Amino acid sequence: MNFILKPNKYNFSVPNFNLLGDDLVYQIEATPKGRSKYSATLYINPEDFAIVRIDFRNIKPVYNIKLLGILVNIYLRDGKMILSKFDNDKYNLSYAKINFGQRVGFDRPIKLIEKNKNVKGRRKQNEISFKMDLITDVKTSTELQVFDSKKITEEIFEKVDSKNEIIPEYLDEFKTNFWEEF
Repeated sequence: MNFILKPNKYNFSVPNFNLLGDDLVYQIEATPKGRSKYSATLYINPEDFAIVRIDFRNIKPVYNIKLLGILVNIYLRDGKMILSKFDNDKYNLSYAKINFGQRVGFDRPIKLIEKNKNVKGRRKQNEISFKMDLITDVKTSTELQVFDSKKITEEIFEKVDSKNEIIPEYLDEFKTNFWEEF
């Protein structure tokens, strides 16, 4: 989120009025000046000038390398974050959705040669040569919803005892009633 932490690397548009649900908000577009990879839309509450929603997307690949026929390309990272007031009258994250897309590939010629050491002359017995071109494309989406938030003291936090009572179990086949006991 360097459009918030490093605002001098971004151009911000003139605020526009917009409706977000039933609330009136300022809408500001942030576009990168130089080599930054993200652009964003910020929604700001006009009463206390707090950010209530952020929509962000990458405009350049986040990570891209192709070396010796091996390709890694993180081409998609976008999402939305909504901040809401809870009991402590401060804005906290109440919803987040992040989409992630990545390509990993392998494009290389492969040659397998079986050599016979007991023969004079050319010792190649079998030779297999082929070109392998394999690309996987993975897209994931992660969502987080916070329904309630309350502040606790350090003493209560220290008293929390985490127990690992669930033991993983291996199943040979899929059962439709697996989650009924939970």
